[in-house]
Amino acid sequence: MDYVIIAGCAVLDIKNYRAQSFGLATWLQWYAAGGDWSPGAQWEPKGPQYFIGYNWTAPLDNQGAAGIVSNFLSSVSGGASFVNAWKQANDLGVGRNACVIDCASIPHVYWYWNETSGTPVWTNVVKSGGTW
Repeated sequence: MDYVIIAGCAVLDIKNYRAQSFGLATWLQWYAAGGDWSPGAQWEPKGPQYFIGYNWTAPLDNQGAAGIVSNFLSSVSGGASFVNAWKQANDLGVGRNACVIDCASIPHVYWYWNETSGTPVWTNVVKSGGTW
């Protein structure tokens, strides 16, 4: 299996990297909803080359989810990497909780949107020493 897409909310969160870039109001909402858990770190050793999904809220059907999927598949068919295709498909306000756990890279890499600077930046963390 090459990749798994999990379109559920916060399923691929690792070490709260995304939440660390939230403003206070969003961070409090995230924490109240059960934040501070790292399910992505538990998924990461399970198998496929890529886990593709979300590390906080996922877009609902009426928020453009079908367009995200269509854009992603079109980009992959056009030769884009899974990581870049997922980034491009989710480069909207509702999709900026997107993330990728890249298990094809050694060491593994976690991609997510970081908004610490006020401008969303697709960034990554490399697994080092066996830990995130």
